[in-house]
Amino acid sequence: MKDYFFGKVKSAQFVVAALIGIAAQGAVAATTTLTFDDIANGTNLSTEYQGVGVTASGATIIVATSTPWPIANTGLNVAYASSGLMTFNLNSSITGNVQSVSAYISGDTSTGLYAYDAGGSLVGQAVTVGAASNMLLSVTSSGNPIASVAIHDGGSSFTIDTLSFVAAPPVLTCTDVAQQLYNA
Repeated sequence: MKDYFFGKVKSAQFVVAALIGIAAQGAVAATTTLTFDDIANGTNLSTEYQGVGVTASGATIIVATSTPWPIANTGLNVAYASSGLMTFNLNSSITGNVQSVSAYISGDTSTGLYAYDAGGSLVGQAVTVGAASNMLLSVTSSGNPIASVAIHDGGSSFTIDTLSFVAAPPVLTCTDVAQQLYNA
């Protein structure tokens, strides 16, 4: 009788573990991509992407053909920094915990993408080597989430296109898993 009972308990534990695994598969990383093609030419970027958790400064949306780097990675528009600095602040209550950020950079030597956590500490950087035309730079934080991104090159102009950031999948609690199973 004891073996029968423990066999049923082990079977039930296996079913619960399998269901938790199935529910956890729904927790995937969320990627947000800004191509700047949905913003009008000549717009000084600030709160246009606030709905997806991004505010910006130092960037003007322009048609790529009006720059020294005439080809955009996607569409026609790029974000242009005439002063050599643009920043993007990420609202974690909307974006989630961003762990990775990337952009296609066109500019002179040593244009860099610098990622910072909420406390302002640098969590990663990537810098072009030589002049770049649509060079993909990417930073992944192995620790704290990325809260802001600065792209600069020491004062010269540059453009970026296809700014993407990836938020880590949410950590599921037993309550979340139970709710997902109930909803299924």
